[in-house]
Amino acid sequence: TPHTQPQLSFSGRGASAGPMFMDSMGPSGIAIGLAIDVGIGKQIEQFGFPKGVQLAQLLTQSIAKLPTGKVKQLFFSARQQPNIQVHKIGFVELPSYSNLIIPTVALNIQKGPWQSACKYPEDFITPNQSPLGASLDVLKAAQSPAADLVQQALSHCISRSIDNWQKSGGVK
Repeated sequence: TPHTQPQLSFSGRGASAGPMFMDSMGPSGIAIGLAIDVGIGKQIEQFGFPKGVQLAQLLTQSIAKLPTGKVKQLFFSARQQPNIQVHKIGFVELPSYSNLIIPTVALNIQKGPWQSACKYPEDFITPNQSPLGASLDVLKAAQSPAADLVQQALSHCISRSIDNWQKSGGVK
């Protein structure tokens, strides 16, 4: 169960523009860059999460979308529920993927003495596999896929954690 409600974050254009603003405006330029990102984050949240970021619901949907099977059943067994802590949820713009806004999540999962940390997209980007994402225009429009993208990123992390748990001997 999540303890705190993380704020939706966005890191991209403003962060990369900050140093440029600083050259022309001094230290306040960095603040302007960060304000741009906060504004973009608020726009994505407004369209993608009209009722606000409902973390418990996102996690429930992410878990529901995982393939069913014995390992998933054992991982979420009533006897010892895993504790999922989400530390970060939001979107990031990476220079190597032009115009693609990528969901970003960071979470820890603990089940008894076993624990696992996972970050999306960092733990998943490979040269031949592009991360999930959409253009900023799509994310800031009606029918924004923002919640769905975050949910998929959570599913990737939870699925990887279940695999790690199984490989560590979690399944008896």
